[in-house]
Amino acid sequence: MSLFVSKRLFLLFGVAILVVSPILLGGFWVWAAEESIDTLIENREDELDEIKAKIKAYKQIVDLKQRQGAALSDQLEGVEAQVKGLELQIQANAQELRILNEEIVSLGNRIDQKEVVIVSQKKILTEIMRGSYEEKTGFLSNSLPIPRVLPIRSKRKNGPIVRDRKCAKCWDR
Repeated sequence: MSLFVSKRLFLLFGVAILVVSPILLGGFWVWAAEESIDTLIENREDELDEIKAKIKAYKQIVDLKQRQGAALSDQLEGVEAQVKGLELQIQANAQELRILNEEIVSLGNRIDQKEVVIVSQKKILTEIMRGSYEEKTGFLSNSLPIPRVLPIRSKRKNGPIVRDRKCAKCWDR
């Protein structure tokens, strides 16, 4: 073989190595890059799955909180309705108490008026009996002691002040 052929073979072999080696090395780099891309994609998918799981958990929490809020809102509306009902009942009771107090005052005034009428009727009855006694007996009632009928003292604070039947001091007045 000649030197020329051997140089040529050496040159071809060198060129072949220069051409083939990047292809072989590039293939290795491509394979390594593909493996790192696949790993990166798997990592990203795992992260995405974790994020989706967190989103699902947060949605469940939000739904639960919304249901709790709705339940509390319903309870609050029920309590507000009870409060309004009780307020109306209190107002009705207050009005009824005012009416009853007015009736009590009115009855007290009527009782006072009746007591005054009874006292005056007792006085009139006493005079009638005295006159009837004088007519039947012919005696003057002034000469005979006739016990006076005195009304009972009123137990009410605002009632008329009258003499007590049982009080001996009151007979002399």
